[in-house]
Amino acid sequence: MDFDLIMLEMQEMIDEKMNHFEKQLSKISTGAANPAMLRGVKVLYYEELTPLETVATISVPEAMQLLIKPFDYESVKDIMKALMNSGLDINPVNEGDKIRITFQPLTTDRKRMMVKNVAKLSEEAKIGIRLARQNANHAVTKAEDLSKDLAENYKEEIQKQTDKWIQKIVDITKEKEIQIMKV
Repeated sequence: MDFDLIMLEMQEMIDEKMNHFEKQLSKISTGAANPAMLRGVKVLYYEELTPLETVATISVPEAMQLLIKPFDYESVKDIMKALMNSGLDINPVNEGDKIRITFQPLTTDRKRMMVKNVAKLSEEAKIGIRLARQNANHAVTKAEDLSKDLAENYKEEIQKQTDKWIQKIVDITKEKEIQIMKV
């Protein structure tokens, strides 16, 4: 049994869950304009689904605004359509050669709803980390060539890694909640 291989597989699973968690969090607006929230928006550009950031520049001219300037001004309508269908709860305004998105200050109720959403994403990420732990522990238990003491040592190491990543999720979650509530 190769413990390094088990830990590598566990780390790959954790990395996948953490990347998904951080990507989902970046889509949640904190009330301030953030170009990262448009990451994942795909534009039908010359009959190909293309990431928005490859067909336009996205800037923050003011704290509560995003400005999207397409490289090809003919694509403004396609970008508008992609933004409207993105599910991001935004109201883009077509200004001819550019698109402006203005964010309204968040209400207390909206902030609470967003914090609940962050907590839900956090819990899903923790479940993914625990599943990685469960798989690693199962692989250690299944290994017949390990002494009981060595198996316990491996399981302790697996638990340390799990605790480290769960704490990282908790820290990221707290930081995001603070960002949401202070705006």
